[in-house]
Amino acid sequence: MRFTAVNRSGGKWRRSARRARVFKALRAPAQWHASCLISVRIGDAVANSKEGKAMKTLTTKLMIAATILVAAASAASAQNMTVQIPFEFRVGNRVMAPGTYQVGLAPSMSSIPLFLVQSRHSGRQAILLAQARVDPRKAWTAEGNPKLEFACVGGRCALAQLWDGAGTDAYKFRLPKLGKDEDIHLTVIPMQRDKGE
Repeated sequence: MRFTAVNRSGGKWRRSARRARVFKALRAPAQWHASCLISVRIGDAVANSKEGKAMKTLTTKLMIAATILVAAASAASAQNMTVQIPFEFRVGNRVMAPGTYQVGLAPSMSSIPLFLVQSRHSGRQAILLAQARVDPRKAWTAEGNPKLEFACVGGRCALAQLWDGAGTDAYKFRLPKLGKDEDIHLTVIPMQRDKGE
């Protein structure tokens, strides 16, 4: 019987030596000339990072300031109205006590109007999103005064519709769900435009 020594790692060694030779051949024999190098980094990378954050912060603050100015201008130009409501009523999910209220457009960046209803006595307020634009009732347009319409069921009333007295649209609001056998009666209350507007 004859034994021969076999080097099993020899194939791996040959392959790795071959790779090393290939990489050595690819390496540049001398230093590159300075004109061949192109630097894409302008300035200090740390400084650019800080500058980018500062610009982003400044841009954000300017956008917020512009939004506030637009909202303030639209709120100032909107006509506010005052109304005396003699009963408890709902605005959205809020129950409001009887009293004097100021009603007007709330600042909004969307095309859907938002209305602000605020108590003059307590300062409590609610914002309503108009569900639909509808034609105002003919009697309302003939009279020309702004109106609030409430849908009342069993002594519980909810703000159902608003007309500002000047526009071509009245606005309907979502009403709470009613029982099957409950009848609705509508109550219309006139509003007064605030003086100085």
